[in-house]
Amino acid sequence: MGVDRRPRCRCRVGPGRFEVRARIERFAEPAVLLLLAEGESHGYRLAEDLEELLDEGRVDFGNLYRLLRSLEEEGLVASNWSEEAPGPQRRVYGLTCEGAALLDAWAASLRARSDRIGALLARYEALSPAAQPRDARSDETHRERDPSDDQAGAPARPRGRPRRGDERALRPRRRASLKPGVTGEAGPAGAQRPGPSVFEELADRYDAWYDSAHGRLLFDLELACLRPLVPPGPGPCLEVGAGSARFAAALGLEVGLDPARAPLRLAAGRAVAVVQGAGERLPFGDGTFGAVVLVVTLCFADDPAALLGEARRVLVPSGCLVAGVVPLDSAWGRRYEAQGRAGHPFYRGARFLTLAEHRRMLADAGFTVTGARSTLIQAPSDDPVEEDAQDGVVPGAGFIALQARPQPPVRRDRAR
Repeated sequence: MGVDRRPRCRCRVGPGRFEVRARIERFAEPAVLLLLAEGESHGYRLAEDLEELLDEGRVDFGNLYRLLRSLEEEGLVASNWSEEAPGPQRRVYGLTCEGAALLDAWAASLRARSDRIGALLARYEALSPAAQPRDARSDETHRERDPSDDQAGAPARPRGRPRRGDERALRPRRRASLKPGVTGEAGPAGAQRPGPSVFEELADRYDAWYDSAHGRLLFDLELACLRPLVPPGPGPCLEVGAGSARFAAALGLEVGLDPARAPLRLAAGRAVAVVQGAGERLPFGDGTFGAVVLVVTLCFADDPAALLGEARRVLVPSGCLVAGVVPLDSAWGRRYEAQGRAGHPFYRGARFLTLAEHRRMLADAGFTVTGARSTLIQAPSDDPVEEDAQDGVVPGAGFIALQARPQPPVRRDRAR
């Protein structure tokens, strides 16, 4: 009998359908180091926490204890017998300084791998239908499919992620959340939008704008408007369309996502974990974040409704969304839109929306607006002045921050 040499990380579940579990060798090691960095623990508690963290089924206790013994022999963890809890003594493990240094090295390596994975996924997303595999282009033509299936041939998505049941999921995607994003398709009135490479080339120029007197003042005004609406919440916080992570760092957000690589490189040293990816297909599991922040992002998104749907998916039920917007029905919004029509390299990629349109999109995505703040109440100029942000929506304000929370699911009682 021959040896089955097919990869163990995947299996065929039907014609043209595969189940893939992407694994990283020895991923349990950094997971254990992380859990011990969060606090001392004993073996049974570690096993339970690992099952929740890795989501790969039951943890083999024999393998776990062998890993702990190996780490202890290397001086990376230390253990002692605890008599504090009732019942039998338990060996409690803790992280040493050497173990903390190893965890730092693991984090650096995983960030590098995340960048490579992000680059692969970005290139996959950029495939045109003609270039995608035939099965990936088919919609419903080859077979009857269970409504809960993902798109045929598409990458496995996190469990519970809503699938999009139309052909938009397989169209070549414009990169979402470009700030100042540009895409390769025609904009309003047929204006040609520049390709993604333009933003890669202009990333340094845009980031440097924040250091100018004009940019620094506008940044400070918008930051002061946003900050009270981003409460400390359960779990980490994410900015979608983070660019070079200026706002994410200033707001104390842990994770920033953007589809463009160049601005993410500029985020180095700002204490934000950055991920390359599209806002309409967030590479995170359901209920991962306590808050999702969008700062002048929806106007650059390919599909704002899909982006908001993804934001809701990755929020914990008690989390919140904070969207900073430049309303079209403000003097600032009209000014930026006019500059875009005149060929401004950044704003010609934007589609500014009225405040009412923003509210309607939030409601359609399952959010309820729970707070708002306004700034840039002054008239647009090249020399803005300091002003205090005001609570609530000020008509005509050039920057409005909206806080919204997921609406609870509607309970449908079964008919008696």
